[in-house]
Amino acid sequence: MDLVLPGLEGREAATLLLAKAPALRVLFMSGYTSQESTQMGGLPEGHAFIRKPFGVPELVNAVESVLRGDEADEP
Repeated sequence: MDLVLPGLEGREAATLLLAKAPALRVLFMSGYTSQESTQMGGLPEGHAFIRKPFGVPELVNAVESVLRGDEADEP
């Protein structure tokens, strides 16, 4: 889920989706660092995050990590 979306921020969209499907796993992404995103109120604490730009290997690793329930590390 990109943190910056037109019309509805990624955090809000994720909140709505999680209300309907609490077991849903969310991987947030942004061009901002995870620290900057948290400071701007865009990244919920404790959620997985990957910084753009990223390549396919980094995305695959991040998705696998989220599916395993690992803590996400910022690349």
